[in-house]
Amino acid sequence: MSRKIIILTFIILFFFITLALFLQINGEKNELEERTKIEEVSMKVIDDTVTPNGAEFVITDHYIYPGFGHLYWFNLDYRIEKREWDKWRELEKIKEIDTRGYDISHSTGEDGTWTQKIDWTDTYGELSKGNYRCVKWVTWEGEKLYFEAIFTIE
Repeated sequence: MSRKIIILTFIILFFFITLALFLQINGEKNELEERTKIEEVSMKVIDDTVTPNGAEFVITDHYIYPGFGHLYWFNLDYRIEKREWDKWRELEKIKEIDTRGYDISHSTGEDGTWTQKIDWTDTYGELSKGNYRCVKWVTWEGEKLYFEAIFTIE
């Protein structure tokens, strides 16, 4: 009799753990999908620069303000997310980098582009094989507006 109770207890425990994991995975909201993606800015990775240690990204400001030029200014901040279980998850930082000394905004050139070379080894370490995205943002009238570039480490 006690063996049946132990087996039944394990089955019930397994069920609740599985249910909790399912709800956690499917219930999480993705910040980039929930927040405003900026339509006037795009970012793409320069394919031959992708390594487990970093990559170069071209950011393009497609908006031209009459009489002024390209509108947005970009800083060095970013985050890296990995595609796991059909969801984007921000990688755990191994070290928080203080970017206050680098709080310099960069504008685009006349062609509307700016290239940022990112070495993420200090912040995230060397990336393993998988699908990733680099997420950046601009702040406009107090709201963060996001843009991204997806890349693969092979």
